[in-house]
Order: sequence, then structure tokens, then C-alpha cells
Amino acid sequence: MNRLSRYRIAHANFLLSVFAVGLGVGGGPALAKGEQFTIHDVLSAPFPSELRAAPQGNRVAWILNDGGSRNIWVADATDVNKSNAHPITTYEGDDGVDIGDIRWSPAADFVVFTRGGSFEGGGSINAKSLPEGGPSQEIWVAAIDGHATRRLGMGHAAEVSPKRDQIAYILSNQVWVATLSSPGEPAQLIHDRGQSGSLSWSPDGQRIAFVSTRGDHAFVGVYDFGKHNVV
Repeated sequence: MNRLSRYRIAHANFLLSVFAVGLGVGGGPALAKGEQFTIHDVLSAPFPSELRAAPQGNRVAWILNDGGSRNIWVADATDVNKSNAHPITTYEGDDGVDIGDIRWSPAADFVVFTRGGSFEGGGSINAKSLPEGGPSQEIWVAAIDGHATRRLGMGHAAEVSPKRDQIAYILSNQVWVATLSSPGEPAQLIHDRGQSGSLSWSPDGQRIAFVSTRGDHAFVGVYDFGKHNVV
């Protein structure tokens, strides 16, 4: 990573921190005179990440790690008082279970995200040394109107179709699809000899591009929902 890339990442994290402080989320009261700033204060400081704007309207969503509890927050970015910021998930406790891959629905009425596992190379994380192991990566949907989160199934790296009522995601290095509005069973879309990833929908939702990695080389493929073929 070059110096410019590191600068841009540092600058983005700084802006996220300023944004979260401005919203007043996760921050405790200022220290009174004579109080000490402890290591616990440092380790439990709120840390926002993965800020993402909605495809329409003025909403933004981000992940807030507050004392180890990771949740998704949303807000109206045009509200100067920042009084509307609120979490749409209710996970509690420093259990080491991470959240990522947040994506908006086209109508900006819910957020799709991945929870569990490792976002740095796959596998599971068992921070509490549970005998059954840590939770695997699962895809969830959180509604903006306050309804309970809904589990779609195993997988990660979901991408929401801009037109169709579907998401595409990766499970066991293969491309799968699921319907968002109904509890139907997910289905494997492509049986790839390689390892699929880097999903990207076409603007009309009729095609989806992916990368098939095959050891010492890779292909870019496009699946056509109308023709049911890959090129």
C-alpha cells in the first residue's frame, strides 16, 4: 500500500470518527477534573467504520463498535442537529463477533449485512472459546422501520440487485442468490470450477459479473438472468 492510499484510509477513518462524535453516539460524558483516563477508556472508545450512503434519499449507514458491541446505525445526513441517529440492530456484549459488508436496498428501507466469521481471510472467530466454536458468517437483513433483523442464510459479501428483489452473495466460494421479500430457500446460481468473488450487478439488474479465480489465473464472467448462461 502506497503512502497516498494510507493517507486516504486514515483520512476516511478520521472523518467517520468526527461524524460519530457529531452525532453524539457511543460517547460518554467528558472527564471531570481529577479523573484519570484509563486503558479501559481507550479500549472501549467507540469506533465507527464502513460509512455508506443510501442509493436514494439522505440516509447514511455505518457500523459502530462501542465497547466491543458492534451494531449498525443509520441517520439522515441532512439533519443538522444529528438527533435522528439510531441503531437498527441490538447486539450486546464484547463477544468478538464482527459485522461488515453493509449494503442498502434500492428503496433504502433496509440494510443487508454480514455477521460472524473473519473478514480477513475467512474462517470463524471464537473469542469466547466456546466448545461449539465461533459463529460462521451469515447474511442478515435489518429494516429501517425497527422490525427485528432477519437471517437470510450462510454466506458473505452480499450485493443487492438495483432492480430485482434479489441479492447475490458468496457461499463456499460459489455464487448464490436469495429473494429478499420472501423466506424462500437460497439457491446456487453458478457452479464455478474456480473460486468466485467480486460480485457486481448491472444497472438494470439483468446481469451479474463475477471473478473466477483459478490458482495462477482468473476469469471475469457475466451471468445473464434472461438467457440463463455465463459468458
